[in-house]
Amino acid sequence: MSKLNEKQIELIGRGNHQEIMGYIAQNRLCEEAEIKLLCRGNHEEIMAYIGRRSLTGQAQGLLVENGNHEEIMAYIRRHNFTDENAIAILHERNNIEELIAFGER
Repeated sequence: MSKLNEKQIELIGRGNHQEIMGYIAQNRLCEEAEIKLLCRGNHEEIMAYIGRRSLTGQAQGLLVENGNHEEIMAYIRRHNFTDENAIAILHERNNIEELIAFGER
């Protein structure tokens, strides 16, 4: 693992909201840090990140698995899902609004 990846994971692990918000406003996270951010579950941080960046495959699946409708819809509108696992979970959720938005992309 690179030093940058380690630093990003440490940053999310420290849990300092202002520090996280400042960092994600300017930088893309590695996959492990994206997953840690999603597991942290701070809605404002997640919305800020997905408003600027697409997620890696495993993180896409976790976003859908977490089941926050607002976050899922924001992601579909901005990026859409490319990961097969994320798409499968999206279909399993069977949320009509999400499926329509996904199908329109």
